[in-house]
Amino acid sequence: MQTRRQFISGSISDTDSLSLAKPSDSLLITASRSAMAGEFEIDLNANQYPQGMECSLDALDEVTRLDEKLSFFRPNSVTSYLNVVAKTEAVEVDDEVFGFVRECVVLWRETGGAFDITAAPLWETWGFARRDGRLPSDTEISNALDAVCCGAIELDESAKTIRFRDERLRLNFGAVGKGFAIDAAGRTLLAGGIDDFLIHGSFSSILANGTQHNTNNESGWQVGIAHPLKRGQRLREIRLHNVAVGTSGTQQQFFVHRGKRYGHIIDPRTGQPSDSLIGVTVIAPTAMLADALSTAFFVMGPDATIEYCENHENIKALITIPVKKGGGYEIVEVGEI
Repeated sequence: MQTRRQFISGSISDTDSLSLAKPSDSLLITASRSAMAGEFEIDLNANQYPQGMECSLDALDEVTRLDEKLSFFRPNSVTSYLNVVAKTEAVEVDDEVFGFVRECVVLWRETGGAFDITAAPLWETWGFARRDGRLPSDTEISNALDAVCCGAIELDESAKTIRFRDERLRLNFGAVGKGFAIDAAGRTLLAGGIDDFLIHGSFSSILANGTQHNTNNESGWQVGIAHPLKRGQRLREIRLHNVAVGTSGTQQQFFVHRGKRYGHIIDPRTGQPSDSLIGVTVIAPTAMLADALSTAFFVMGPDATIEYCENHENIKALITIPVKKGGGYEIVEVGEI
């Protein structure tokens, strides 16, 4: 079978956050809103849809609704209610929440535990919940690991209930909620007759549908992937058509202890920060899937990521791998991007 990989090598330079860059074009109209600790933005072709701004605001309302519904930090959210009650009794939820949690559990299985919505205790133990990283003791890490296991979520399909088989379990959708909200916003736009749009959340998640006008009659939307290591440079220019993109990296959240760097993406299987990759960009059919897999791939490392992509033809990835010898890096492209 012909390989789907391409390799690029380089040297490490100044660091910059791993992010996506939206297209710069004056022939766009934009609506934006703050939610989920970031900024969500919808871009439409100017003068294409009379109802464009109204539909965009409706779509952003969906983002706000899901932020309020799924937030780990809001005491009145469904997530907070589940985290309190589901450890003692089965909690009935609506189809939206049940389907969302079920898909997260499926991804946990498919990624061998690298993606886990119950990993909040590790995130807290390492101090990243307060954005104040710290080096925990082995005992603290072990205790946190004991409270992490997506497999302890009990789902009753017929009753649409969720129950935790371990009272220490808590859900946190921080690694996937943004993509889930972007997908919901996209469905709202489509229902309103908007077929050409670009939605992004904090430039780390993008959903592109249809075509951006004034782009030499090419289909899709032209966007740039920021280089995770070279300030002001782009890793790639890519054209997106009816697909989503998610990125993960630790360039913005990390701390250094005794000369060693610890990033905020924790491997839920070991309790240790992941350091086998510098950054990951994933192209997938939905923003939720792209978000979840970008986090999972960062944890899984290069070999498992390549294997996953080669077994899922609708998933593509750009992974930046550190090269210990000489302090350089290697960029691996899996799939034709």
